[in-house]
Amino acid sequence: MFPNIFRRKRDPLRAFHRPLKKMRRAFNKSQYEKIDSLVEDVFATAIEWVEENPPDDWHLTVKASQCEDSADWDGAEAAYRRILDEHADSGFSKFVAHKDLSALYHLIGKDREALEHARLASEAVRGDDCSILVAPALQREAILALDQSDVGAAVSLIDEGLAMLDDDPMTRQIRASLLISRARVAIPMKRLSDAKQDLDQAFVQLEPLAAMDQAAGVHRDLACYWKTVAHLCEAKGNRDGAVEAWTEAMNCAAHVMSLPHAAGVYSPAFFAKKLHGLAEALASQGSLDEAEQVRNTRHEVIGFIGLPVA
Repeated sequence: MFPNIFRRKRDPLRAFHRPLKKMRRAFNKSQYEKIDSLVEDVFATAIEWVEENPPDDWHLTVKASQCEDSADWDGAEAAYRRILDEHADSGFSKFVAHKDLSALYHLIGKDREALEHARLASEAVRGDDCSILVAPALQREAILALDQSDVGAAVSLIDEGLAMLDDDPMTRQIRASLLISRARVAIPMKRLSDAKQDLDQAFVQLEPLAAMDQAAGVHRDLACYWKTVAHLCEAKGNRDGAVEAWTEAMNCAAHVMSLPHAAGVYSPAFFAKKLHGLAEALASQGSLDEAEQVRNTRHEVIGFIGLPVA
């Protein structure tokens, strides 16, 4: 289930065996609140392991993060590309570098490049027998394909991701994420009942996981769920419902931004997008003063990141 991410030293995963086994037992028993403390154990173990066994490219990863924090996008790109150059034969390192480059390009508005590196990230791990790693890569590629209006590619990638998931509690989150993406595809195609069905199924998967307060990915996916519910409300002409859903999406994104291990530029950027959706929904509803307040907050967040305010 878990990839051999840290295969650099002798049995480097040994320190992770106990907390990961505890996490699996908690997942199987749906003890999601208990998992929060276990996640903290895994993070603490990971930090200790990296400090004692720094990967060869760790200085470049740190450099890229520092560049992103200072809005030096060219410097961040150069660091990620050096990781690619130095690990051309390592599938996992290539995957991470392409994934990070894709995220960077998407952040700064280079969506074609973002899609290309998402495709290369999927390609780097597609042959691995690890659905918990491959399916999220396919989901990210699908969303970027959809942003480029390539609906056919998005549907194919989502279906591929769903097909590889078995009935395992550990795959609940990624299954929900793929269902949300499929709902997003269905809405502009006017298949609103299909979208609602996928969203309902996704919520059944995600809602219990929300008890994991520290699980940034879960709360990010919940924000995406509520965003897609908002789009569904908008497609039905339900303006009040859209405002309520965008507000939920904003609150979930704000929670992600508050988590220390989700620090960096990407969480505020994610939050800013939810603010944009809420502002547009409020304006459509006729709540112009509230919409302007939300827009001003979004501008502050975007300015803090160092991106141009559009």
